[in-house]
Amino acid sequence: MDPPIHQPTAPPAHPPIHLPCISSSYSNQLAKEAACDNSPETTYHKHPKSAVTSKLKCLGLQKWQSEWDNTNKGALTKTFFPTIKDRLTKRLQMNLNLSTVVTGHGKLRSYLCRFKITDDPTCPCQMGPQSTEHLIRECTILNKGILLKTKLQMREGDGHCLTVS
Repeated sequence: MDPPIHQPTAPPAHPPIHLPCISSSYSNQLAKEAACDNSPETTYHKHPKSAVTSKLKCLGLQKWQSEWDNTNKGALTKTFFPTIKDRLTKRLQMNLNLSTVVTGHGKLRSYLCRFKITDDPTCPCQMGPQSTEHLIRECTILNKGILLKTKLQMREGDGHCLTVS
């Protein structure tokens, strides 16, 4: 059965999106036939949106992890976050300081010396070049500052007056 075709009386201002226009009675007939048709070619299983979203997220993470594993860039960042899932489970607010530490870029003296912006990569503590690794593990100035901050927070938490000793 051929669908009845409706011909416009005046040419449209822009090309029509779909042709031919099918009458509503013919579309109703097609809908009834589709509803009664139980052949495997026309049936499908509905999946909840959440299941599709979850599957796509999983596939995306797998692809991202594969690219992460296969690149030779970001070696320092990989020491902090060996897997993409590790990074995503951490609730970190990215800011300039965290970005500097995780990437090794920024106002670190070793980075600035690499680009000949400064002549000396040595940290002010004089214990080695000022790099991310040095700041985390060796820098006496930074460690004293962290220790002082921890003491101040502990005193504040106890309701005592803040005094620096």
